Parts: sequence; structure tokens; C-alpha cells
Amino acid sequence: MGQTGSFFSELRRRNVFRVAVAYAIVGWLLVEVASVVLPTLLLPDWTLRILVFFVILGFPLALFFAWAYELTPEGLKKEKDVDRSQSITRQTGRKLDFAIIGVLAIAVVLFAVDKFVWVGEGPATGVAVSDDRKSIAVLPFADRSAAEENAAFFAAGIHDDLLTLLSKLGDLKVIARTTVERLDPSMSIGDIGAELDVATVLEGGVQRAGDRVRINVQLIDTTSEAHLWAETYDRELTAADIFTIQSEIATAIAEALQAALSPEEQTQITTAPTSDIDALYAYQLGKQRMETRISTFLEEAAAYFQQAINRDPNYALAYVGLADANLRLTEYGDLSLVDGLRVAERAVKTALSLNSELGEAYASNATVHWKRGELDAAERDFQKAVEFSPNYAPAWQWFGTMLGWHMARADEGVQMLERAVQLDPLSPIIHDNYAMT
Repeated sequence: MGQTGSFFSELRRRNVFRVAVAYAIVGWLLVEVASVVLPTLLLPDWTLRILVFFVILGFPLALFFAWAYELTPEGLKKEKDVDRSQSITRQTGRKLDFAIIGVLAIAVVLFAVDKFVWVGEGPATGVAVSDDRKSIAVLPFADRSAAEENAAFFAAGIHDDLLTLLSKLGDLKVIARTTVERLDPSMSIGDIGAELDVATVLEGGVQRAGDRVRINVQLIDTTSEAHLWAETYDRELTAADIFTIQSEIATAIAEALQAALSPEEQTQITTAPTSDIDALYAYQLGKQRMETRISTFLEEAAAYFQQAINRDPNYALAYVGLADANLRLTEYGDLSLVDGLRVAERAVKTALSLNSELGEAYASNATVHWKRGELDAAERDFQKAVEFSPNYAPAWQWFGTMLGWHMARADEGVQMLERAVQLDPLSPIIHDNYAMT
């Protein structure tokens, strides 16, 4: 007991406890300031993680130096070399006390400013889900094609395109592809409903054979696991027929869930994005490559989107894909921000000239403005993005992150990100942005 007491007394004498407290407060304040400053400098998310790592790593080092060394009038010396009668640890401790009080005062001021001064206006767009029954998770479609068709990408593309259509329906809550692809395949329909907080699940399969395609789907209630609706579509393998099937499925889902469709939404889900089957294939491959966030795959994605554009210069979504691939290459590849923004801006401008109500295009255009520091223009485009594609989780994610990190409107940013989490609850990057905001 005496040795333990003596050890703690020595810790106090050498100011180890004070150094620990001072380091923790300064480290916390540094991380808080960096979480605001680093995004403003357009640095990637991992920059802050590295800073946090080094702050944590430095803590035991600070304690070691506080124990092993002492500050003297002649400078820093090893503690064992200091004459106890000449020690100034008491004076150093008082200076540390004042430093701790000063840093705490700064932290309190920053908290007060953040809480009571940097308060933005209320969000222009609501985020409430209209009806719990009007919610759906579309599970990945099974590929039932023969091996020689090599059509796994095609089934995934049909699934993704259907989600793109459903994302435009404001009276529905539609879970994003990122989440449904992360579900355990062995989960029951009831478990999926509870996990994702949805009332219905759509299952489906795609069979491709030569110039024919068969798509079967079934809508299931997650509470009773009863089938609400089912249909099989057997058509020619053309872009027009594939889109017609997707449009009919989206319409049938809306009717089964009694979701209201505005005239604009009706137009969006019945207007084919392309009539060229090869352009559709290239676009689907580009989307699947882009989701990896691996630089080489992002380059392939950009090439696929350009291929789709070459096949069909009126394919608005392909221009959005090209813009997004280049924007991500500025973060995950070696494409310069200047070059990436130039390509993205040109592509998005074309997309909006082809379809002025394309939510994904407005989200990409908002991101271009955001990265250029044009925050008011970015906010206007993000508002249009969530208006035209209210179930497009990335728009809510990017909007909320910008509001919270760059516009000192954290409360609104959190609200936007909560909506993104509702739509894509298993997305790691959305949760990362949500936690940081």
C-alpha cells in the first residue's frame, strides 16, 4: 500500500496526471477543429482518421516523457539527472493548470458559438416518411440464366435500374441497393422487415436466353409473409422492352402500396432512358464497377459510361455516371480535382439539358459546386436532387455532410443524414459521415 501511495505521489509530483488531462483536452480540441477545417480544404475523409490515430498514439508517449523528463531552467532533462532541491515541477504544474483552464475556456466558447450562434435556417425540404406501410426493400435479383449467357451483371443491372426508377417516388420509402446487397441471404422476410423497417419486400429473378428475357417478381408483406402481388414478364431482349418491364413493376408496386404518383413522377417512370441495348449494357457495367471505389475500376467505369454515351448521345444517366466516376477518381484515384471537375461539369450540364428533372444529375452538379466552394449553388441543386429523387440516399448523404461540415448547420446536416441512414441503413460511408457530422 505504501509503495502504491508513493508511486501515485510521484506521478503527481512529476505532473503526469496534469499532462494526461492537458493532452486529452488539447487532442480533443484539435480533432474538433480539424473536423471542420479539413473538409473545408477539400481533403478526403481519411485525413481526419489519420489525425485521430496520431493523437491517440501520442497519448502514451506524452505520459512517458512526463514521467522520464523534467522541464528545468536549463531546458528539458532526464528526471534522474535533476537535483530534487532544484526541481521546479510545482511551478510547471501551476503553468499546466492555467493551460488546462485556458483550453477548457476555448472549448466552452467554441461549443457555445456552435450551439447558439452558428444556427442555420430550417431545412427547405422535409424528410419524414409519409406512411410506414409504403416502404419496400427490393432484394437483389437472382440470375437464372444458363451459364453460357454470362448474365450475372445483367440481373444486377436490372435490379439497380428498377431501384433508380423507384427512387423517384416520393410517397414511398425505398431501401438503397448498398444495403440490400449486404443482407444475409439466409434472413427470413420477417427478419428483413424488422432489420430495415420496411413493410414489404420484392423478390425477383432474371433469366436471359438469346434474344429473350424473362423476369419474375413477387411482392411480399414482411409481417404476414403473404404474397401481395406477383407477375412474370416474358419479352424480347431490347432496351425498350426491359425498361417497359421495369416501369410496369414500379407502377404495380406503387398501386399495391397505394402510393400516390404525381404527373411528374408518372412521366419519369414511363420515359425510357435509352433505346440502345448495348448502351444499356455499358451503363450497367459502369455502375457496377463504380461502386467498388477502387481507382482502376473507377477508370473502367468512366470508360463504360463513355461507351454508353457513344452508343446513345441522349442517354442522360450515362452522363451522370461519367460525372460521378470522375468525381470519385479525384478522391480515390490520381485524377486532379481541376480535371475531374471540368469533365464532371460538362457531363452533368449535358445530362440536365436532356432531362431537367433528373435528381441524380442535380446531386452530381451540387457536388461540383460544393467542391468549388460554391455552397449556395450547391444547396439549391441538392434541394432539387432530393425533390426529384427523394429516395436517392447519396443526395441526402452529400447534402447533410455539406451542411454540417461546411456551412455550420450541423442540426440540419444531421437531419439530412438521418434520412440517408433510413434509406441505406447498412452503408458504412453514410454512417461515417453521420457520425462525423
